[in-house]
Amino acid sequence: MQRYFIKTVVAILICCNAFAQSKLSSDSIAGHKKVFDKTGEVAAWYKPEIPGAAYAHVAKLASEFIKNTPPVDPKTGMPLYYLTCCFSGPHMVGEEEFAKGQAPTDWLNNPACIYAGMVHSLVNGYMVYSGDMSYVSIVRKMLDYQIENGTTPATWPWASVPYASADPGETVYRGSVRWAKDNMRGEGLHGIEPDKVGELGYAYLRFYEVTLEDKYLAAAIQCADALAANVRDVVPRGSTTEEFSIGKSPWPFRVNAQTDVVISDYCSNVIEPIKLFDELLRLQKTPEPG
Repeated sequence: MQRYFIKTVVAILICCNAFAQSKLSSDSIAGHKKVFDKTGEVAAWYKPEIPGAAYAHVAKLASEFIKNTPPVDPKTGMPLYYLTCCFSGPHMVGEEEFAKGQAPTDWLNNPACIYAGMVHSLVNGYMVYSGDMSYVSIVRKMLDYQIENGTTPATWPWASVPYASADPGETVYRGSVRWAKDNMRGEGLHGIEPDKVGELGYAYLRFYEVTLEDKYLAAAIQCADALAANVRDVVPRGSTTEEFSIGKSPWPFRVNAQTDVVISDYCSNVIEPIKLFDELLRLQKTPEPG
């Protein structure tokens, strides 16, 4: 449960990214007076006398922020987290500007990561902890939006998979076009990230396990099919299966979904696709009730 809380806490930190800019002094941290426990160690500001209370409190604040008070984009009427991965808090832009949705930062959006994290933190994590079932409908809207507005065509080499990024403010996800020549930040038009295909595919599957809605199972299988169809041989020619090349990865980090041209060749993250495959296999082997 704690690892899901961590992801929830990250959500609020993404939304309010001013921690590093907060004033520091010898007796304060991020504008709060330091609190110490009986041993002289720094303690939590919220109910320091109760172990874990502050951790649960921060998770509650982060989760309920997404549920109740996210800023809304004035042009589209959509919560800003559909259009940008990060925006400034009211302590940086002022309460009025924040309430108007005038807080986004000029940085590429990362919808696949965000929505996968929302499944794990809000549905698999905080909902179970709090018993608040409303998070299912909140996250369902996010996943439905990605499926409808951020999925590659079924006829492409990388078929029916989610885009990992988009330009800030764009309502249709198709890769981070503005940073097409900057491989440190973006993959360009129709560029995808296969590890994010695995990450959101796994999240689709976990959401299916909660809702039993077939569209999310189908979306997960489409992600797995694309990964399986495009996996690369990482064993050097003439080598045994035990001798793998450390310079190759089963999937590239970035690739053009339409042309299959590799943008960034090496990716160290294969865990997300493996989790997707493993969970699909586990479900296949699990007997139906009754």
